[in-house]
Amino acid sequence: MRKITVFIALLWLTRLTPGISQEIHDAAQQGHLDKIKTILANHPEYIEIQDQAGRRSLHFAANSGHIEIVKYLLSKGADIHAKTKANTTVLHYAALKGSLEIVKLLVEKGVEIDIKNVQVTTPMYYAASGGHREVVQYLIDKGAKVDALDREEGTPLHFAAKNGHTKTIEVLIEMGADVNIKNSSGQTPYHAAITSGHNETAEILAIKGASTQAWEFPTLQGDYLGQNKPGSTPELFAPGIISTSERNERDVSFTSDGNEFYFTLWGNNQPWNIMVMQRNHNRWTEPQRVSFSGQYLDAEAYFTPDGQKIFFISNRPKHGTGNPGTWEIWHAERNDSGWSEPILLGSPFEGGFYTTFTDDWVMYFTLNDDLHRARYINGKFEESEKLGNNVNTSEGEYNAFIARDESYIIFTSVGLSDSYGEGDLYISFRKDEDTWTQAKNMGPQVNSFARDYCPSVSPDGKYFFFSSRRYGTEDIFWVDAKIIEELKPDELKKGE
Repeated sequence: MRKITVFIALLWLTRLTPGISQEIHDAAQQGHLDKIKTILANHPEYIEIQDQAGRRSLHFAANSGHIEIVKYLLSKGADIHAKTKANTTVLHYAALKGSLEIVKLLVEKGVEIDIKNVQVTTPMYYAASGGHREVVQYLIDKGAKVDALDREEGTPLHFAAKNGHTKTIEVLIEMGADVNIKNSSGQTPYHAAITSGHNETAEILAIKGASTQAWEFPTLQGDYLGQNKPGSTPELFAPGIISTSERNERDVSFTSDGNEFYFTLWGNNQPWNIMVMQRNHNRWTEPQRVSFSGQYLDAEAYFTPDGQKIFFISNRPKHGTGNPGTWEIWHAERNDSGWSEPILLGSPFEGGFYTTFTDDWVMYFTLNDDLHRARYINGKFEESEKLGNNVNTSEGEYNAFIARDESYIIFTSVGLSDSYGEGDLYISFRKDEDTWTQAKNMGPQVNSFARDYCPSVSPDGKYFFFSSRRYGTEDIFWVDAKIIEELKPDELKKGE
């Protein structure tokens, strides 16, 4: 397994706004104090100017360890408690860099030690993950929680072990960390070291008292992998089991009886694979690749209404074996052994992706950055039709989920003026005359500063699933599907 670094959660935050903001941010990042003084002398208001991620010059200086610039910016009134759009503080960035001087300065000035950002991680998480043992020791001395569980995936000791930081591990244990503490999936720091390939680190943990008993996949029983059901606020789906900080997960699809769960997984040197979990005697199996996935890149699995075919996209060659080709729509059919060999959907759907279906076998999909649908008549799909301007715009629309009764469509659009981030989820409702309401942004209750996409609703209609990069990697979230009804226009509600 690829070593996890603290940079995963922040790598995507790289773009800067143009002009003077980029100049001052670059100066803070590169340590050019004189340039910062010149800029602020002419434009003092730029001290709090933000880039697209909400980062200020103070964040950049802390991220690069430039203590003199941090001191200067604070002397000029920079907000020491400033947060990015991801609620990441200056202390998070200083801990990420491992700059003990800046960490001390910030803590002594009253910055909250255990504050969590949108990724649900504390400064201690960044320090431990990066192996900055002096910062770790200082934060603990000042009251940081040594066994705080970040994202339900682990404590600082888990993340230090996952990255093979033996010296940091020794400090954490000396400072009272529980060597056998378990995360939400039942893994201890010893397991984290083993699964990440850090056997020497695991040996140190064993010497320090860690149990060497092998990790067993947790017992998951009940609907939806036995997870606690969400309310009106989106939550990670199966954190530490499905949604993790070290890999990317997306594309949720349940069979109609709820006994099979499919999703796309990639990361840690693993290509895009379609994974499946099955419920046998009310117990869910560990995720494994479906029989037709693994040799090429595969994603976006979704079932036909009868559950006998599974549609997906793949870059496998169109004719037999050979080098990968372009992404195309394929499907496999159920048989006695599981699934047949994949079959190319072909003309006229070349270049399409993200298929979903109504109960009447109307297929919705993306083609050329617009949303289309195709009816299934007499055993074949008819020529597709592009949805109207209330759904498709001059910007890109993609990855649409269609309600089983075709009453609404949820999709992602990029670049619209009411966007909250890199890509937002929108919803449009179908009228009696087969037209669509003006697509509406699903709002901050669902959308974030990052990319939100890959919508799906459970077969029973109770839960809305989607993928998001708000935590840095792609993760699967779910929320009570009542939010869909709340977004329905009043004129449509009156007719119910």
